[in-house]
Amino acid sequence: MLYPPSFDGRVVAYPSSTEIIDYFSWRQADTHVNNLYNTCFWALVLKGGLSTVDAHTRLKGTVSSQKNEMLFSKFNINYNTLPDRFRKGSILYRQNAVDSSLATAQELDGPDTGDSAQSSGNKPARARKAVVVAHCDIISRSFWDEHPEILSE
Repeated sequence: MLYPPSFDGRVVAYPSSTEIIDYFSWRQADTHVNNLYNTCFWALVLKGGLSTVDAHTRLKGTVSSQKNEMLFSKFNINYNTLPDRFRKGSILYRQNAVDSSLATAQELDGPDTGDSAQSSGNKPARARKAVVVAHCDIISRSFWDEHPEILSE
């Protein structure tokens, strides 16, 4: 690899959770469209022997159903069975987690002073946010219903 990969990022203020869900749904749909094109493109080049120019020309003007049919009939690839991370992309979000470190107060702070907060000998667990990477459908409402904390203020 000559250069490290790079990614674009955006900060956008939307007026309500409806627009936020719509935006991310559109981004996931766009991921699907781009990946389907690229899967066909590279199958045509690497397995079909076409040049990159010829592969682009062959795909120009095609719709998703034609790309799916091409993948299956020419290359025996069922696009719907490819891993979700390719078809749906990667979704990163913060989720509540508990710090499960159970180091004793003595290990962390020295001898126990009898303080009631430390009387158990264990440092209390504390809430934190963990970054979760998921490859799932965020277009359907079920994702948002299962993770209401993402849209909470």
